[in-house]
Amino acid sequence: MALTKVSRGLLSTGIVDNSNATAITLNADESSTFAGPIAVTGLATASEMTVSDTDDIRLRFLNGTTFKAGLQVATSTGDMIAGSAVDDLAVRSQANMLFATGGNTERMRIDGATGGLLVGTTSLAVSTSTGSVTGAVINTTGLFEAAKTGTVMELNRLTADGTILNFRKDGTSVGSIGTVSNGLFIASPVSSDSGLRFSGSTIHPCTTAGAPRDAAISLGYASGKFKDLYLSGFVRAGAGTAADPVLTGSDGNTGFFFPSGGVTAFTQNGVERGRFDASGNFLLGKTATGSGSTDHGHVLYISGVYYQYASIAGNSDAWRLYDGSGTQRAAIDGDGDYHDLSDARYKENIVDAPSVLATIGDIQVRSFTWREDGRQQTYGFVAQELNEVVPEAVRPAEEEDQVWMVKHAKLVPLLTKAIQEQQATIEALTQRIQTLENN
Repeated sequence: MALTKVSRGLLSTGIVDNSNATAITLNADESSTFAGPIAVTGLATASEMTVSDTDDIRLRFLNGTTFKAGLQVATSTGDMIAGSAVDDLAVRSQANMLFATGGNTERMRIDGATGGLLVGTTSLAVSTSTGSVTGAVINTTGLFEAAKTGTVMELNRLTADGTILNFRKDGTSVGSIGTVSNGLFIASPVSSDSGLRFSGSTIHPCTTAGAPRDAAISLGYASGKFKDLYLSGFVRAGAGTAADPVLTGSDGNTGFFFPSGGVTAFTQNGVERGRFDASGNFLLGKTATGSGSTDHGHVLYISGVYYQYASIAGNSDAWRLYDGSGTQRAAIDGDGDYHDLSDARYKENIVDAPSVLATIGDIQVRSFTWREDGRQQTYGFVAQELNEVVPEAVRPAEEEDQVWMVKHAKLVPLLTKAIQEQQATIEALTQRIQTLENN
């Protein structure tokens, strides 16, 4: 059955199907009511349905009289959807809007409550997923979320080097990730052109274009320090100066610097205090070996030789030795004289020493040759022999690898006592001779 023409002005007209039931009702307002599904068929090469009007070009889907969804080509601003412009295709749903491919499998939806776009998921809880939810969500707030059991995002810049991902704050670039020479760099133009570039086995400072940037970028700052640094290789630094050392603690002008090749120096409060020179000698308070009227300090040569340059003279101590209780035991003054402890305040039971002439006679004074270098010594002692006579003047070996030593200063009182006794004898003999000569 075919309908060729229905004149306007009729109240309504019905078209019946083969069972004599009304299939289509043509209403007086020129709308049509279909009693069942609508099928559009045509030739094998074309099948279409055309909706045409000069105003309100739309398809509306109702449940009874309740609007559920619709499509409209806007002929005026705000048709179907607030914000639509003339000739926009407005698609509207009162609930979720679902998209499927390959049958009835959902692939994407626009969430009816939030307006977010969900791809591969029906849940908005993507960013908090622990493995049960995968997919991507673009929220109407601008937040992008994605979850996947493997790589979550891949960005592929083709052909030339440059920025792969750019970060902006209020429209201004604050950082970027890019590629240069098949390597990766991360950089920021904020305050300073600074970044890090990953080149093979090297990580080094770079510009926002990935080019090397030498001696311009700091790692950490005074109130933003890293905690620990673990290395298996080398630490290489610039030379620095006494006022600005390259290796410091919390005090920026106290630390180490390298004034010249092979020289390591340390500074305190911006003033050099000591150094290892290029020959390996250690200098404290001096910058060069050798003497000087005002160049005071210490030099310990790698040969074991020690020199001290003291700014004192006379009886003032240039060197002191204290024992474990803090008592001074010995000193060398500015004239080079050696002193050891002899203060009456540290002594008791003081009496005259006994005669030593017999003891002096028992001391053997020897001539000998030193085995280590063949050096000949005409007068000296053998410690083991002296120990049998004056043990307080000998330091025996307490361990197998120690040597016996003589405390020569301990012999001075002994010799002084012997001279006094001999002098008394001389004076007595002199008096006796004078008496005999006078008679």
